[in-house]
Amino acid sequence: MQLSNDSLKALAISVCKDQASVFADECNVFAPFYPQMSIAVLSIEGAEYEKHFSVAFEQVKASFQYYLENLNDGRPFFLAGHSQGSLMLLQLMKELFENQPKQLIAAYIIGYSVTNDDLINYPWLKIARQADDIGVIITYNTQSPDAVGSPVLMKGAQCVNPLIWSQSKQYAPPSNLNKGAVFFNKQETIEKEIQYYTDAQIREDGVLIVNNPNPDDFFVPGKMPSRVVFFINMTTSSFTVTCRKMLKQEK
Repeated sequence: MQLSNDSLKALAISVCKDQASVFADECNVFAPFYPQMSIAVLSIEGAEYEKHFSVAFEQVKASFQYYLENLNDGRPFFLAGHSQGSLMLLQLMKELFENQPKQLIAAYIIGYSVTNDDLINYPWLKIARQADDIGVIITYNTQSPDAVGSPVLMKGAQCVNPLIWSQSKQYAPPSNLNKGAVFFNKQETIEKEIQYYTDAQIREDGVLIVNNPNPDDFFVPGKMPSRVVFFINMTTSSFTVTCRKMLKQEK
């Protein structure tokens, strides 16, 4: 993404408003622009990949450091990203969080892999074990049961089931656990919400399996397919619990 492209910036703002609005009742949102890599770059290896990655990451890193030095004012904060945004946040935590900021609530690294090797090589990275853990990472990659492979799923991928907030392989039914899925239209506005929409279960390869969403919820004749966030309300509930625990500890 070229930062001089006003139409791309407007689209990014629209996406951010909708996706980040789930946290609006609990916090202020700081979302910097950065020159996102194209999907083609992810298939490049070696020095050429590092060149493109560093252009994007250095701006994310500088934005975070500016936030801490000028805007944070000692308040608790959390990190949230998706896909390439999660890749950037993971690298940020590797480079800057060895002496972890005490204000960190948690990091939502969704749609990208945090691997066993990451945890071994960067021991300050910790995966959430329960909903009110503090200073931890929440990560998962959602797929259907018959999906094979993914460019963001890597060997040794960690996974937290957002319906039961653990790494257990147990099946989590949708009833009473999944508080809702949110569907966005092509204008990035909320089209509908459906309670108890999907189940979830962690597979042996670290994928979060979601069974049998109704395709009619995604595809309407004559319209673009909807984009859906399966567990957005569940994520918000846990975030609220963790925020309140941290604030209670500070008193």
